[in-house]
Amino acid sequence: MASQDTFVAALDEFDEIGKGVELKADLLEAAAASRARIADFEVLIPLVGSFSAGKTSLVNAVLKRPAERSLPTDIVPQTALATEIRAAASADEERIELYSEDDDLLQSVNLAKFKAIEKEALKTGQAQARYAKALLHSPSLNQDDRKVLVDMPGLESGISTHNAAILRYLPLGSYFVMVVDADHGTLRASEIRQLREFLEHEVEFAVLVNKVDKKQTEADEIVAYIKKQVRDAFGKDAPVHKVSAHSPDVRAFGEVLAEVDFDRALTTFWRVRTLALFHNAERSLHTRFSALNVSTAESDKVIAELQEKKAALEEKLSQDEREIGRRYSNRAVDRIVREVRDALRNEAPQLAEIVRFGGEAAFQREVNEIVRQTLNRVVDGQWSETLEEMIKSYKVELDGLNIAHAQFVDDGAAGTPGIASIAAPALFNVNEIGQAWTKSSGDLVGRIGTVASVLLTRVIGGLAGLVVSVLSTIISSLFGGGGQSSQEDQRQRQSQDLQMRIRTEIASKVASALRPSVAENYDKMAREMLEQLRSQVGVLVAGVEADITKSREEVEARQSDAENRKAELRTALDALAKARQPLEALA
Repeated sequence: MASQDTFVAALDEFDEIGKGVELKADLLEAAAASRARIADFEVLIPLVGSFSAGKTSLVNAVLKRPAERSLPTDIVPQTALATEIRAAASADEERIELYSEDDDLLQSVNLAKFKAIEKEALKTGQAQARYAKALLHSPSLNQDDRKVLVDMPGLESGISTHNAAILRYLPLGSYFVMVVDADHGTLRASEIRQLREFLEHEVEFAVLVNKVDKKQTEADEIVAYIKKQVRDAFGKDAPVHKVSAHSPDVRAFGEVLAEVDFDRALTTFWRVRTLALFHNAERSLHTRFSALNVSTAESDKVIAELQEKKAALEEKLSQDEREIGRRYSNRAVDRIVREVRDALRNEAPQLAEIVRFGGEAAFQREVNEIVRQTLNRVVDGQWSETLEEMIKSYKVELDGLNIAHAQFVDDGAAGTPGIASIAAPALFNVNEIGQAWTKSSGDLVGRIGTVASVLLTRVIGGLAGLVVSVLSTIISSLFGGGGQSSQEDQRQRQSQDLQMRIRTEIASKVASALRPSVAENYDKMAREMLEQLRSQVGVLVAGVEADITKSREEVEARQSDAENRKAELRTALDALAKARQPLEALA
């Protein structure tokens, strides 16, 4: 956990330096909050896979608990909520805690009650909680362990259930484990799509081929074939191991867990966020130093200029908000809807087979999953393009703010030994603004990690019902009239007819039905992005004004101490630059 020590040490120095020069309270509070979260950082390891792949059975095998005290398993789906497996100090302290979308504890129940809650959620397709924490007593669990297994709903679970589970863990520095049933002998299309989703979000993963005890003579061949599938599909190798939840030997599972790199996950998640803190602190100290070095008139001038440029930018933001569709979202919505339609058309042969062998319910689940994963993939790409358009559109205005501030800082540093050599961070970095929204629409931790998740959580609620309503009349005509004929030629004609109707009717109708909701919520996201930009401009300009005012007040109160104060700020800037160097060196 060397990287954790590096981050904690850097933030401790940040706190000491900041308090010594009376750094803004919000920066000190953010640093303290970051330090606490880094100290408590965990690598979440969700187990994903199809129903009955054996995810929960593998967890139970690792925990080595008796059947009556194990997590629920059955020949039918049992996992409705993503369930984080954590250590309880004793058997008497075992409990299942249910949490809301906002990470609030809803209730604490025993294992039997939890099983009943899961059954009800699976029956109704609705769950009051977003995820659960299972605090269990087991020699395999250590309260100090920073790697947390997460038992996930099956890939075929209701779209809102599965989507909420996946989107909770994609942004949180997770390492996913795909569990595959050896009976299938191959990665199915839904599993390949899920792995592709991980790759597109730069999330690491491994594959466990479970139930190999049933395929002992073919196990090595199955593993080799799945490795080839991954390599052919993604152009890279990934760890693939064979394992059996029904065997006492689950060492391969343990090896996968041991391979999860805690330092890498922590660094990936926290490096940019922590460096941003140092960036903001150094900018604030540069401004305060410069205000000590210039006249009150010059300070007032830069404040007036920044306020003027801020007002002009706000006027442009208001105009863009009124014309959001024409400027930013119409093309994106067209592309998103088209991609959903094309994805369904491309999967028509497979979907037709699912109808033949799995029936209507399986078909609806697969359509749901294709739509969800397509949205998750395409929305991120489209949002990146929209951000680039916004950044380009506002570059002149933001550059104007930067130039006004930079001129003030340069003038304040002129002729002062040392300070002029320390580059002042820009007031605004337009790329950082875009990255901040893409990575986090909430607080510093980034509870919601992708823009796709923002859109999907708004659109996805009615998606399952939408798909059912669009498909019902079409499918009933194919299943009606006494069911499928046993004659092969009739089955073949039926399959061809269904493929054609998927391409010409179902794909288009699902895409068209999605359009209003996608358009409404994409517009809403774009407006929120513009409002965030306005808010950031206001906060930063107000911060510059506060920094200048603070330094002017210090000069007026203690004129004779101005030089000493400048020396303190200069020393603090040197110390901050030195303290962040280990973070910049982290890969």
